[in-house]
Amino acid sequence: MARSFNDLKKEKTIAELNRFCREVAIDYATSANMESREKRAERFDIFPECYRTACKWAVTHYLVSDHMVEKMQEVARFNQMRHTTYGKGKSSVKYYSRLREERKRDSVETMKDFERNLLSSSEFISIHGITQQSFFDIVKEALTQQAPFSFDSVKEIELRLLRECSSEEKFIKLIEFFGEIWRERKS
Repeated sequence: MARSFNDLKKEKTIAELNRFCREVAIDYATSANMESREKRAERFDIFPECYRTACKWAVTHYLVSDHMVEKMQEVARFNQMRHTTYGKGKSSVKYYSRLREERKRDSVETMKDFERNLLSSSEFISIHGITQQSFFDIVKEALTQQAPFSFDSVKEIELRLLRECSSEEKFIKLIEFFGEIWRERKS
């Protein structure tokens, strides 16, 4: 029986929901352009609108990479151009631009949540059902913005993550990562 997104939210933990949405979004980005949303949704036993909502959730919650978002936008643009002569895919570009803005706002909220929590980054990643790469994408997106995070907040998050490093190699990569964030904040 097909399910709605609200059904999924009730039956799955946040980590399970995030994994499911990531899987749906990757399916969308990598599937044949000629396939209807109904057929795609059928594979996951969900309603077509739920398929769209799952893709949106994956984008706005950093469950897929920027590269995957670009592929999703291309699939949407191709499908839109196939069905209409007006606009030539412009509204799909606008839609994904809005999702990217929402993604940026969500990164700030996620980082504020991380800042308030006393969980390690691996526990935080596990609870939220995101990948380590997604976590660091969120860190970078949120902390390069000047307004939401003060110098002291960024420094505290940096030190907290550095304390978690289990190897010298990871420590050096994290120092370089935060060096990039500090440079972007200054510019």
